[in-house]
Amino acid sequence: MPPKKNLTSKRKAAPAAEQSKKKNKRTASEDSDKHGASPPADLGKELKDDEGNSYWEIGGRLRRITLSQFKGNNLVSIREYYEKDGKTLPGKKGISLSIEQLDMFLSILPQLESKLRDKDIILSRPNYGVSPSHQEDAEKEIEERNEEVEKQSEEDDC
Repeated sequence: MPPKKNLTSKRKAAPAAEQSKKKNKRTASEDSDKHGASPPADLGKELKDDEGNSYWEIGGRLRRITLSQFKGNNLVSIREYYEKDGKTLPGKKGISLSIEQLDMFLSILPQLESKLRDKDIILSRPNYGVSPSHQEDAEKEIEERNEEVEKQSEEDDC
């Protein structure tokens, strides 16, 4: 029997020109421009589907964020859709989050955003229609919550 081949491969270093490109700051929209066609006119606007559910187009290959109910539970879905016989139908690619899961996801976003900043990717921050002082209070509250989570995590590790 022939010896087994080692299937793990070592990653090759990127060429110097490519590495210097990575150091340039990018925005999220610049990154998404590389992966999709021009955005639809309804991008970011609330729309309604055939069942009356609110949804928002997020660009590229009929991707949507949808607020719906299933068996009495509110769900937020991020999913790709496809067209068949003149109807837009949900595809297999996507995820549906309960409100509790969505809340956890939103609480993690500041940490994710920080990691993206470390990679020189800058996201545009939404304005939720609150005054700057309320925004600062909310940001402080989020920071305090994240510090509590980190402290609790450290205590759990001990």
